[in-house]
Amino acid sequence: MTQIQHDNHRARRLRDEAGNEPASGRESWGGQPLVVRLWGGISGRPHDLWLAACRLIDLQLAHPGLDAAFIAARLGCSRATLYRAFADRDLAVAGYIREQRLQRVWCLLHSLPASVPIAEVARRCGFLDSTSFSRLFRRRFGVRARDVRAGG
Repeated sequence: MTQIQHDNHRARRLRDEAGNEPASGRESWGGQPLVVRLWGGISGRPHDLWLAACRLIDLQLAHPGLDAAFIAARLGCSRATLYRAFADRDLAVAGYIREQRLQRVWCLLHSLPASVPIAEVARRCGFLDSTSFSRLFRRRFGVRARDVRAGG
């Protein structure tokens, strides 16, 4: 199934940053898996947009440029429309991304070997600044990442 973006009731195939189209919907662009289904564009329901955005966030969590503009561009909607879809659930796009990243770090700290540095785990989840990551992690979970790694 090829990804389709609806634009003023005309459908067109999505392309990657280099302008390339995938041969099939099962392939990936730049090593990243595709979002299998996009929301229905102008006639799409906000719930469908929210689900597509959540799937895209999950797939692109390690991308340091993941933000509302990135998501809206990939899903073919405006940032305002994306913000409304999240606001309908009392969520903010940036807050949702941050929470998903922190949850992924938490899981990886429990599953990866201790030989993988915490800074590398954080980087794999989209956190480039280890100081702000540490502060966010402690604020969210009430413990330091190294204490979680140590089993505390």
